[in-house]
Amino acid sequence: AGVDLPTEGKIFISVKDDDKTAKLLEAAQILADLGFILVTTGGTGAWLTENGIENEQINKVYEGRPNIVDALKNGDINMVMNTTEGAQAIDDSREIRSVALYQGLPYFTTAAACHAVALAMKARGDGELGVRSLQG
Repeated sequence: AGVDLPTEGKIFISVKDDDKTAKLLEAAQILADLGFILVTTGGTGAWLTENGIENEQINKVYEGRPNIVDALKNGDINMVMNTTEGAQAIDDSREIRSVALYQGLPYFTTAAACHAVALAMKARGDGELGVRSLQG
């Protein structure tokens, strides 16, 4: 609610190893099937490639330029899916979050949210939108 999800463009996906699950693969496949270009960091990109999902890799902040923050500042990214672990990743994600929020981009930080938003984007295309109570 209140989040404008993109209908085209590039989605940045970088997830910690513990989140590299079947649900996240499903989310990535849904987004690719919807025509989005998936932009990834090295580890996430390798994992997606191993599982048959095309992606473009980009540098993490500490790996040099051009990197994901540069792409965000240039307006090249339309949505961010980023789960982190470890001091370096958390430091990098702070800058990514800051730029994404400044640009008004949708930003998701858990595997569950990434999966849910991919399903919502698919449902939007299928015309299956509706309202249901979470309790009950």
